[in-house]
Amino acid sequence: AEHETEKGETLRRDFEQRAAETTQHVSEELSRAADELAQERSRHAAACSEAQQREACAREEAHRFQAEVKEREQLEREALSKEMEGLKQSLLQEVSDSQAALDQYRKQHLE
Repeated sequence: AEHETEKGETLRRDFEQRAAETTQHVSEELSRAADELAQERSRHAAACSEAQQREACAREEAHRFQAEVKEREQLEREALSKEMEGLKQSLLQEVSDSQAALDQYRKQHLE
């Protein structure tokens, strides 16, 4: 039972580590995407020569930026959700396998 507790704790720590790494990866990707979009917005704004054009371009770019960020965030959330679900299923399978092995051990050695 102590071994199973240790194995469960190890599985939990592994799951938490993978989740932290995934969260960090998503955060870095969102930051990179925001940087790229900001650079694109800056280039676009510089290309607008007249004040009215710059104002219109800024509004347009802000809307596009917001839409792209929302889309990227949604895609990242979906990817993270899928990855987390896969990790959860993997962890549940490992727990199930461990329980089956423990039940088999008990059956063989305690009967």
